[in-house]
Amino acid sequence: MKIHVRTLVRAISFSLAAVLVLSIFCLRKDRELVLLRERQQSEYRRSFWTLISSLESIESSLEKAAVCTSPELLALLSGDIWNKAETAEAALAELPVSSIDSSHTSDFLNRTGSYAYFLASAAGQGSSDPETIRSSISDLHTLADSILGSLSALSPYIYEADFFDAFAAVETGVPQPTSWHQGLLLLESAFPETPTLLYDGPFSEHLTTPSPFINRQPEVSLSEARQNASHLFSVSPESVQTAGESDGVIPAYHFELAGKDLISLSYSRHGGRLLSLLRDGDIGGSVLTNAEAISAAEDFLQRAGYSSLRHSYYQASSGVLYINFVAVENEILCYPDLIQVGISLADGSPVYFDATGYLSNHRVRALSSPSLSQEEASTSLTKGLSVKRVSLALIPTDGKKERLCYEFLCQQNDVRYLIYVHAETGKEEKIMILQENESGVLAS
Repeated sequence: MKIHVRTLVRAISFSLAAVLVLSIFCLRKDRELVLLRERQQSEYRRSFWTLISSLESIESSLEKAAVCTSPELLALLSGDIWNKAETAEAALAELPVSSIDSSHTSDFLNRTGSYAYFLASAAGQGSSDPETIRSSISDLHTLADSILGSLSALSPYIYEADFFDAFAAVETGVPQPTSWHQGLLLLESAFPETPTLLYDGPFSEHLTTPSPFINRQPEVSLSEARQNASHLFSVSPESVQTAGESDGVIPAYHFELAGKDLISLSYSRHGGRLLSLLRDGDIGGSVLTNAEAISAAEDFLQRAGYSSLRHSYYQASSGVLYINFVAVENEILCYPDLIQVGISLADGSPVYFDATGYLSNHRVRALSSPSLSQEEASTSLTKGLSVKRVSLALIPTDGKKERLCYEFLCQQNDVRYLIYVHAETGKEEKIMILQENESGVLAS
């Protein structure tokens, strides 16, 4: 009898142990599935923001092209539209649209890109019909503005858990409220007619170089990069989990900080500099002012080892203030050396960081004095523009080079422009529209 009881107790103990092990295994698998879903949602959000930013660039370039008189600048604007249309198409393809007919949106991007390619070629050859082109550009701008408005209306909801869960909506037959699925369905169903086009891609599009300057720095080990991350966030190195490596244009180590929210980090393999950051989770309500958020971003940049920067443009969206910082050298704004920082307006913590431009281009430059005076350069401006401010700025070109320009802040009626005039030749190089509202200041 004693043996039977002992055997029974042993059997029960083994069974409980097996159940415990199985439970732990299941919990770990559940956690892995949750992390996998979070990463997938994070990738969807990246693609959504890429689609939005590309459409914003297309809309802005079309608006500039409508008032452009320089064939050379029209060719540059057309090249940007073409590039951004391809980027937007790729981003749309990465979103969960397999169960939805997105042909109208895709067709608009494809036709806009093709027309922009035609414009770039025609402008370069001086063989375009101005009136026909202006009419087509105006039609495309109206359509781009409509599409952008429809998609931007969804941006406050993209951090909700099931925003991109199109399949659940398809199974029930009812689109989820404020979901990606519903938004695309509404956009496609009410899509304006794409115009018939008759004919036979601030400065972030030029951030990377074939050989980033950071890659000339000595390599650091994985443990050194992890130590840098732990120091930045004041946590133990053990709290920084390795998430792989990549051999991209800027080779990088990838890490994750698991806590209330998942924070994904990348550090350059050369130099061990913070390359990117993305926090995935609920942002919370807006408490801080824009000025307080900018100050928090400046503090974070200092802690991350980035100095001699000046904030240029910023925009609040969904509880986050996104700020552009550029390097300053001898009072010259170096736009290729760009860092973008996103700060939570709830608590001032960083939720987004991208130093691709800075790490690709930053170095000590031998900048010469401009050949033209400010007054001489201003003769290139269109008559009727009121000049509000002038600065020297280094801007990137489509050929991955840099040009020293005068940056003229001008105004005509209620529209403010940033116009860049080559400091050596007096040629008009770039036009940007300055947009100011309660959310911030943007140049596009």
